[in-house]
Amino acid sequence: MRDKYEKSVTLRCVTCGDTELKYSEDKSTIVCQRCGREYPGGYDELVTLNQPEIDREVEKLEKEALKYADVELEKFMKEMNRKNR
Repeated sequence: MRDKYEKSVTLRCVTCGDTELKYSEDKSTIVCQRCGREYPGGYDELVTLNQPEIDREVEKLEKEALKYADVELEKFMKEMNRKNR
């Protein structure tokens, strides 16, 4: 089940929305290859700026996981009822 709910969010330039970003070796600076915007705060800055999208993806993942858990719990309960008859 765990593998089913692993996701990644592609970070985007907050200026142009492009995903073609050039990272320095240590990810301390990032430059958008399309518009040239620089992120001197590096990876951490880009994650902070992309947080709304990350939050949306986490919310979707939570809903999927809860739905899966509900279905599996219902299957389990039906199986237990059959065994207890």
